[in-house]
Amino acid sequence: MKTPCEVATWYILPAIRREPTRVMVRELSLSQRKAADKLGLTHAAVSQYLKGKRGRSVEIRKEIMEKIRGAAREIATSKDPEVVTEKICQICRALRASMPCSYEKRSLHEADNVNRKGVTSTYDSNRTR
Repeated sequence: MKTPCEVATWYILPAIRREPTRVMVRELSLSQRKAADKLGLTHAAVSQYLKGKRGRSVEIRKEIMEKIRGAAREIATSKDPEVVTEKICQICRALRASMPCSYEKRSLHEADNVNRKGVTSTYDSNRTR
């Protein structure tokens, strides 16, 4: 069984990074490079988030998405690099609090099993293409 920190590192944090990246590039019209600079990511990571190659193991609820959109706007307009850490931590706490423990364990266990089979996540394998 993974510790909560491992779960956050492998599944939750990539999902959290995915959404501000999408908001900054698609809604706020920042370039991928500018979004990468603001979020402290590589340009390649931003590209992978936008293409759906990273951060797909956790489905984010609508109310958390609103917090993410607000955080993305604040990060995009801020000149303070500490804002990124503050906002990402707030979103992580909100996302983890919104997931019942048994759901989190079951979902992440299933995602881990599916990942071993070469599919990114249970959520993505159920989506229509």
